[in-house]
Amino acid sequence: MLACALQTMGSSCSRPHSVNEADAADNTRSADIDRRILQETKADQHIHKLLLLGAGESGKSTIFKQIKLLFRTGFDEAELKGYTPVIHANVFQTIKILYDGAKELAQVEPESSKYVILPDNQEIGEKLSEIGGRLDYPSLNKELVQDVRKLWEDQAIQVFVSVSVKRCE
Repeated sequence: MLACALQTMGSSCSRPHSVNEADAADNTRSADIDRRILQETKADQHIHKLLLLGAGESGKSTIFKQIKLLFRTGFDEAELKGYTPVIHANVFQTIKILYDGAKELAQVEPESSKYVILPDNQEIGEKLSEIGGRLDYPSLNKELVQDVRKLWEDQAIQVFVSVSVKRCE
């Protein structure tokens, strides 16, 4: 009976030993998880989260881009290349507005002669205005850049811009 009791005690003693190994493995995993949580918490301490709310086209993306420029290293190469079509579209849309606005003022203003585009630039203006009215814009190449520059330098466009700025003040 004593031998039986010793065998039973021995097996019960070995059971907690295997449970202790499982507990030790669990404790090691738990300590690893706690260590990772602590590291991530420390890493996230310098991160500031900002929720931008607003209607569409209210400037949320613009504010985000400005924050990125001011407080980070800027944009990576892929982001910069992604903005190229947007910039080209803005150039075409803006030159269209300037050309069409000068043409309209040349027809309705009493001193309309100052808004008349030079004959050499009218064909360029029509071409750029047509491009600016499309939904798909070509990439700016040397020829188109020269056309935009030539139309921009036209005296009628410069007068239109200065009058428009004065009206906004």
